[in-house]
Amino acid sequence: MSQYLGIYQFQRLLLPEAALRNVPSTVIVEHIVKASGKVDSYLRGAATLPLTGAINETALTNTFPDEVQAATAAIARYKFLLWRGMRPDQFDQLVVEDYQEELIWLRDVAAGRANLAATADATVAYEPRPRVSSDTSQGWYDRFTSTERER
Repeated sequence: MSQYLGIYQFQRLLLPEAALRNVPSTVIVEHIVKASGKVDSYLRGAATLPLTGAINETALTNTFPDEVQAATAAIARYKFLLWRGMRPDQFDQLVVEDYQEELIWLRDVAAGRANLAATADATVAYEPRPRVSSDTSQGWYDRFTSTERER
């Protein structure tokens, strides 16, 4: 199962202190893994899974794509607050808006209207068509500009 967010990142999501009090790290990891699974369910048709990246809790680094981390964080935070018996909309409306925006983005990725930056960066850049000209002594056209050359 994927895990796109570290515990250290989750603890910095501006959750109310009461929400994190006396919660074992195993419960936090469980919410992160569930949120990562939800992200995977949207990415399944749009990207090769598992995504490439790593989390290093000691060095406090995460190399998964930023947008995947953001989506996982929004989902995990929202679901965690519900699990703790706190209504996210009463705590902070931005938590709800962030959750909804990330779900919209995930739906767009699944539908092909958006993509992962890592996927977009791997695509071939646009290259203009080559200029193709014919022998002017024959009175043929320049195919690039579609103008007839002078004889």
